[in-house]
Amino acid sequence: MPSSSSSTFSSKLSNFFLNTSYVECLQKFDRNVLNNEDEDGGIRKYVGIVYNISSMIPVPDSELTLLDIDSLTDLKYKNMLNTQVIYIRKNTTTLQEDHAEVIYNQKTKNYPNIGYLNSTVDFKLLEQKMLEYVATKEIVEGKEQASAHKQE
Repeated sequence: MPSSSSSTFSSKLSNFFLNTSYVECLQKFDRNVLNNEDEDGGIRKYVGIVYNISSMIPVPDSELTLLDIDSLTDLKYKNMLNTQVIYIRKNTTTLQEDHAEVIYNQKTKNYPNIGYLNSTVDFKLLEQKMLEYVATKEIVEGKEQASAHKQE
């Protein structure tokens, strides 16, 4: 599963948004990374790490923005998100060990003749790209901070 610098399945069971520029970066390297837009053209909301287990991607905490469910005005949608969170919390072990880890291990160990693996992302490649993305972002932010201090 993803490295400790990314959000792990069991540690992030909230509703959140992903930074679109991060998703677009990963899409450059893997065509199976889902678009970050929902059906209405807005930013896709994710429930826990399990939006679609076969489409899971490594995500650093810095690229997550929590969604305040209580601020939503659509009660039907709000209830659906809360129901999903409850389900995920009750079934975290099963979802992680019986589903997420199985797919991850099958893909990273190159199991032949498992058709659904063709639509999963290249986990190892995206984990490496995530680390590169974070390192580049830290360098850029460091330069920006240094520049701001020089101007003071």
